[in-house]
This record gives sequence, structure tokens and C-alpha cells, in this order.
Amino acid sequence: MAFFTFGFGVHAIITNSEVQLLLLKRTYGNKGWGLPGGGVDAGETIHQALFRECHEELGVEIQNAVLTGFYYHSSINAQVAIFRCPLPKGYQDKPKL
Repeated sequence: MAFFTFGFGVHAIITNSEVQLLLLKRTYGNKGWGLPGGGVDAGETIHQALFRECHEELGVEIQNAVLTGFYYHSSINAQVAIFRCPLPKGYQDKPKL
């Protein structure tokens, strides 16, 4: 029997009251645009990982995160959870990016 190791990650679809999507410009790799998020650390729930990643990457305290789906990210061999989140009201006009 063969065992395969794979990772687990989270991404946030964050929208404001005008349903505009908040994207993150990476400073590494291909430096492209993408959804905020990252890997789930050992002992961490997917919600804890999402809140941590959004705080680390954006300085935003996410609340009311709703799990909307999963996908398999084949290039990094990881299952990724996707959450939909509203941008907190204090960040509507001036998000800390």
C-alpha cells in the first residue's frame, strides 16, 4: 500500500459592500495577483489558518467566513478550502494593504 503526502491550504474571497474583490499582489515567485491565503499549520483548524493568513498578509481581521468549497491544487499537491468573507466595515474605505 502506498501513502501519499499532500498539503492543505485556505484562500479567502473577500468582497466589500460594492462586491469588489480584494486581491493580493505577491512579492515572491511570479509576483502575480491572487486570493489571500496559505497553508494550514499542524494543529490549526482551517478557520484559524484563514484568520491568521488574512491578518499576516493584509492586516485585516476577517469575521463571518463561510466555507464555499474545496479544490485540488495539482501544482503543489494540496487540497485548498475556499471561504467567502465580507471586508470588515472599518476597512471599507481604506483597507490596510
